[in-house]
Amino acid sequence: MSSSKHSGIRALFNREWIKTGRLPAGMGDLYGDLFDGRQEGDYGDIVSFQLDEVQTWLDEARLFVDRIAEEIAKASG
Repeated sequence: MSSSKHSGIRALFNREWIKTGRLPAGMGDLYGDLFDGRQEGDYGDIVSFQLDEVQTWLDEARLFVDRIAEEIAKASG
């Protein structure tokens, strides 16, 4: 599967990982929040993120990556 757009990858992720139950819905929400933050940061006029907000994103992103790695390892092994 592939997509030429970030929004397409987001849709594929939700369809293949969240809607199938491979990952909990909260991980789809996190992906969406991070995607929206990235869009805002890249394309907004003047954007500022608070340190506590960013720290929470980093902590959750680490857990997210670990969980995805576990799923990939299960599928590969």
